[in-house]
Amino acid sequence: MLPIRSLFLALLACLALVSAQRQAYGPCRDTFCPRGGVCTPYVEGDRSYTTCECPTSCPDLDDPVCSIFNQEFKNACEMHKYACKLQMSMAIKNAGACVKPTDPKMMGMTDCPKWMLEQFPYRFLDWLYLTRELSRDPRFEIAKRGEQLTGDEIKEVLAWEFNNWDLNKNGIWDKEELDLVQTILMPIEGCSFGFLKSCDLDGKGDMDRREWMMCFPEGVIDISTGSRRH
Repeated sequence: MLPIRSLFLALLACLALVSAQRQAYGPCRDTFCPRGGVCTPYVEGDRSYTTCECPTSCPDLDDPVCSIFNQEFKNACEMHKYACKLQMSMAIKNAGACVKPTDPKMMGMTDCPKWMLEQFPYRFLDWLYLTRELSRDPRFEIAKRGEQLTGDEIKEVLAWEFNNWDLNKNGIWDKEELDLVQTILMPIEGCSFGFLKSCDLDGKGDMDRREWMMCFPEGVIDISTGSRRH
């Protein structure tokens, strides 16, 4: 008989395979998990609830999916596991092998190799941090890189950027505002298309402050181990 923990991990792996992060029915329909997590329902007596959890192991199942970053994974569980390691949200573009997009909404997507994706949040933070500081002092010289920022410093930079582009001050990047951000970022960072698409957790085409703040890792990530400091 398998130990309870092994059964739990197997169940979580299976949940990752059937979850596209946005389930149309069931208890997870209103739960949107950031940073690679998978919605997992629980029932305790009369109480039911959901949590967002990361798979730590996956079944040896050949059921490929293509992420919004145009990277192919053996199955959805493996994609979620990888996304959790990076502490980044990652949407599925299509089931099966990666194919050239035909949907006009996806035409801005470019390949984002793993080595670029793993560095992307911190390159992005470098740019945001430098932009903010130069707006305050044109003589500013950067002395800290994105991967060196503390969790609180990251929150401050992200709040500044969100407020900067929330033009109508309604606490949401509306579609027009989000398109403007995308237009500015695309020539600088090819990974930005998939990044912003994945951060739209509820799939409504806009982004609220909470979604934006959860786009980025909570602290500095060690890619080899998945560990982080805050």
